[in-house]
Amino acid sequence: MNVAELLDAAKRKVGTYAEIAKRLGLAPARVSEWRKGLFKPDASQVAQIAEMAELPVFETVAAIEMSVHPEAESVWRKALEKLKAAGVAACAVLILGMGAGAENANADNGLASLHSGVKNIHRGKCVSRVAMRVMASLASWWSRSRARSA
Repeated sequence: MNVAELLDAAKRKVGTYAEIAKRLGLAPARVSEWRKGLFKPDASQVAQIAEMAELPVFETVAAIEMSVHPEAESVWRKALEKLKAAGVAACAVLILGMGAGAENANADNGLASLHSGVKNIHRGKCVSRVAMRVMASLASWWSRSRARSA
């Protein structure tokens, strides 16, 4: 993703480039200059635009920084990998914790709780597709292990 694509995505959500500029407290000409590639928004402005566009903030900032500063691409890729790994680990702990908390309940209620938690996490868009696959695998494993112990 580049700055122009990010601005276009935000425009689709908020209506106009002038509205983007207004929300950032800038003159519309500055947004136009960004779009033309004459200047670049700083990382905090990129983050605000990503929020307007309803895009994941960190991933968007990283993508923009990689497009503007290709020499730093490896640094941003490593940071994204660590973020995704942390997200997967956090979700796994959450799911296992939900499963452990459901041990006193019957298996059907525990499984319903687990699946409900997975759906809520996904709706909150706090995890990547990879993390969702890991969570689905954990949910499947938990369901099978509960069925065997019943």
